[in-house]
Amino acid sequence: MTYWRRRFLALVLGLSLLALVLLGRTLHFGLCYYGGLAAGAALFSWQQWLIRARDYTDCFRAFENNHYFGIAIFIGILLEYATAP
Repeated sequence: MTYWRRRFLALVLGLSLLALVLLGRTLHFGLCYYGGLAAGAALFSWQQWLIRARDYTDCFRAFENNHYFGIAIFIGILLEYATAP
């Protein structure tokens, strides 16, 4: 994976987080949702760390790690609705 591909991936991941933040603002979500997003951002950072050496095994590990991002967002939404007044 070349240098520009890692930067492009970081851009796409960042735009995904931005879209989710805007969605949360539109739906008036609170701290639970944004906590899930923070966990997701940490997982995206971990994925960027994994692909730093551009080793195919580590890149595949980062790809397999994506379901944890979905789980973090899901838990944030679930907690948001569970704690809603």
